[in-house]
Amino acid sequence: MSYIGNTPTIESTEDRQVYNVADVTRQVYGIAYNDDNVSVFWNGKKLKLTDDYTTDSSGMFITLTFNPSIGDIIDCVGHLAITDIGRHSFQTAKYSPTTTTTTFNAPDTQISASDKVMVYLNGALLQEGTDYNPSLSTGQITLVEAAINGDVVEVHKVIPGFRASKHFSSSDMPNHPLYSNIANNVTDHVISATDNAMAAGPYEVQGTITVNGNFTIV
Repeated sequence: MSYIGNTPTIESTEDRQVYNVADVTRQVYGIAYNDDNVSVFWNGKKLKLTDDYTTDSSGMFITLTFNPSIGDIIDCVGHLAITDIGRHSFQTAKYSPTTTTTTFNAPDTQISASDKVMVYLNGALLQEGTDYNPSLSTGQITLVEAAINGDVVEVHKVIPGFRASKHFSSSDMPNHPLYSNIANNVTDHVISATDNAMAAGPYEVQGTITVNGNFTIV
């Protein structure tokens, strides 16, 4: 990729979740990350990937290879590019029923067809269709086997973001409430000193971008 002038900025952020262990059988902990870029700490000690924990292809949770003790602190830090944050957001609803209960609300009491829902019972990840069923119309999940007094039910929801129709011209912006661009740019562009420009990644440049102003890849 060729750039002339100022270096473009590639933005990133992180997700952090801290858990105080209340169930020694719980090994799965929610955290958002991409490409295995997640750090896990157990009572302040950094754990080793594969030896102490494993990641998942969804980039939404890690699984410990051991059982922690009551009161242990599991600190997870996930690293993400802004491109992934733009595609996904993560919400959690936690319940401690005092009576026999089968139905629980998803976060915001909404479930869209594109959402990914994960349900945990006392730290164990449940299987959709086998252990629970989600309802798009009510925004609720229904357990096949009821939770009882003392159980902890967590409903995690991953919400995908958006991509819009492509356009480049600033004069065209009022006609498009969302911005997107082609992923492979084969033409040359010049960004003047008074202009700001952005591209949604992944973004491959086969031409030349001359950056006199500001160019950000998100």
